[in-house]
Amino acid sequence: MRQVVAEPESQTRRTSTRLYELDWLRTLVVLALIPVHTASLFTPTSDLFLKEAQTSAGMELIGAFGGAFGMPVLFFVSGAAMWYALGSRTREQYMRERVMRLLVPLLFATLAVIPIQVYLVALSNPRLVLATGIPISSSHFLDSFLTFYPQYLYGYGYFLTHPSVDGFIVFIGHLWFVLYLFVFSLLALPLFTYLRSQSGRRALAWLGDVCGRAGMIFALAAPLALVDAIAHNIWTGVGAIAEILVYFMCFVYGYALYGDARIRRAIHHVWPVALALGLALWLVANGLLVQRPLLAYDNFMGAALGIPLRGIIAWLWIVGLLGFAQAFLSRDSAPLRYLSDAAYPIYVLHVTAIIAVGYLLLGWSASIPVKFGVIMLATCALLLGAYDLLIKRIRALRSLFGLRGEPRRPDTVLGPPPGRRGAAELQATPLHNGESYTLRALPSIAIRFGKQVKIGPMRRNGKGSGGSMFADKDALFSTEGGRAAMMRWYERALEHAHIAYESIVVPTRFGESHLIAAGPSDAPALVLLHGMEGNAASWRHQLAGLQADFRLYALDIIGSAGKSVPTRLEHDNDDHAQWLDDVLNGLGIERANLIGISNGSWLILKYAGYSPRRVARAALLSANGIVPVRFPYRLARVMDEPVFRVTKDALAGALLTRDMVRRAVSGTYVADVNADPQEIEWFYLLAKYYRFRFPPGPVSDAEMASLIAPTLLLMGEHERFFALNAVFARARRLMPQLEVELVPGVGHNMCTDDPARINARLRDYFSTTVEATTG
Repeated sequence: MRQVVAEPESQTRRTSTRLYELDWLRTLVVLALIPVHTASLFTPTSDLFLKEAQTSAGMELIGAFGGAFGMPVLFFVSGAAMWYALGSRTREQYMRERVMRLLVPLLFATLAVIPIQVYLVALSNPRLVLATGIPISSSHFLDSFLTFYPQYLYGYGYFLTHPSVDGFIVFIGHLWFVLYLFVFSLLALPLFTYLRSQSGRRALAWLGDVCGRAGMIFALAAPLALVDAIAHNIWTGVGAIAEILVYFMCFVYGYALYGDARIRRAIHHVWPVALALGLALWLVANGLLVQRPLLAYDNFMGAALGIPLRGIIAWLWIVGLLGFAQAFLSRDSAPLRYLSDAAYPIYVLHVTAIIAVGYLLLGWSASIPVKFGVIMLATCALLLGAYDLLIKRIRALRSLFGLRGEPRRPDTVLGPPPGRRGAAELQATPLHNGESYTLRALPSIAIRFGKQVKIGPMRRNGKGSGGSMFADKDALFSTEGGRAAMMRWYERALEHAHIAYESIVVPTRFGESHLIAAGPSDAPALVLLHGMEGNAASWRHQLAGLQADFRLYALDIIGSAGKSVPTRLEHDNDDHAQWLDDVLNGLGIERANLIGISNGSWLILKYAGYSPRRVARAALLSANGIVPVRFPYRLARVMDEPVFRVTKDALAGALLTRDMVRRAVSGTYVADVNADPQEIEWFYLLAKYYRFRFPPGPVSDAEMASLIAPTLLLMGEHERFFALNAVFARARRLMPQLEVELVPGVGHNMCTDDPARINARLRDYFSTTVEATTG
């Protein structure tokens, strides 16, 4: 059996330079929408609501011609662009870009652009807006735009809570393409990711092998026609469902066909035939529909011929136009650079501009062709003026219209897609044999009550090395200002707790790691590991209450909201255990007394599996890592998905207030948290600026059984996240030296809920050991 491998993109001309044919197709189709939608002013259909009293069959043909290929080509080109976008971006970068380039412009346009066109339509014919069923609370809503806009916002809110076809047409309008493209990007992401895998590339290679045979590229029209016909049959009279499915398939086709160069070469060979067939079939289809003007395809001939023909015609036009662009438009130019940058703002604004110009000119006594030409030319001038004088030059407007920071420059290189970072890239470089970390005599830097000491030479590797922590796909904080605010809280919390501490930096194979040290240097050492959303300051009550009896090291776990290098490590390997091993080496601790709360307990269990002999004694508080979180809280895992993470960042940054957080902290959601002002402020900063990642699940039986040191397990009476009976049962079954206690009156955040009780229990438990003092 012959194994076929997809031809590497690096072997073709098209990955060394930008794919200009896609830029040209996208730009030309968008520009073609201007005459198509201008023609809609002179047709009896209700596409734009604003209508000339006289109609024209010729104008209907212009609209039908554009509808035959315009949107299928746009979706195909968008899918093709996704192949290269996902080749040079991570999933999160991809989704962040989708949000910024699709969702943000959509929201902006529906609040700032669409209201203008709806207002003008309402002025022209108020009955049209009222007939949609959208609630209008004032009879004077058309007195001025200032009185109309609040009514628009009220209707918009009503539409969001009471979706309807009429509301969609009014408030989304022609921006349905942007909304569909965003939804398609989400739905297709698992498939797109699979197609970049080894097995997915084999599937593309098979597709390339099939389509590379003579004429087989035309066979891809069959699924489009079949899906269109079946969808019309299932949803009788609901043409939109069939259109959505066809558009989605065109989007997927674009991605798949640009994954193998042989498919593009097949298109290049047959495009003249495809273009001729597409034009011929379009003329046949429209001749049929002229004789039978039931455009809903609800008669026998329309259902038998018209619906399948639509999908076939769309595919033929895609193949024909793409091949034409490959043959004649595959080069850069100054007009392309200008127009490709302007295309998206033009698309967003063009219907509003057409309606604005049409509102002024439809009453003119000139003939339809003259009015059509004048409206179209005036619209183009208005759009290009708005782009060139405002949108192009104002960075904020560029962002709101989905454009990058600067216009594209000549000869932008795509290059071979660098690929996403794989697991191998995340592996840290091993330490040199025999390397040890010792305290050096470095100048101390005063930090409020404490001083900072650096230990050993810095070794930086992994994802956190170099660059901006806010540009990385795994950035911990959404903004630099947010991180600075969280670090100010960190220092104030320690200051208010009246702790005399040292701020120490330890080098690890993953980068610099920060910790707080308090207490006598010759006292028994306790290493404190905070929870998922915490940092060393989370232990402020324990640092204050235990510093007289122990040498305390409160670590900023790597990947936390602390001062360690902003590197997220994987949960399903030994990265965290290796990091903790490096920190203990840097502190000179051979066998450690470890205390962990929540996810800090998970880290202790992972470390025991990695190096069981280095754990002298352990205390697991509100322990994660033993059983999964309760079901309702598992739903929070959805926040790990890039689109939800990016959306959360945007909404939290714009809408979140401290009062909202106070109510949440004081209410049933986290009722076990002691809602003092410091806690409220910390949760506010976390929700606003920290990119939460769902905590890891239970460790393996072997890892739990490796915790052979004496272990204290404390769970709160009001624990919300874990089933207590399940926690105790599994821990007792697997841990050989375990003490289990249920702490009354506290919940998951026991160190904050009742610090005096927790400190007393920890002091009593660890006073029996004299191990783990620093050397």
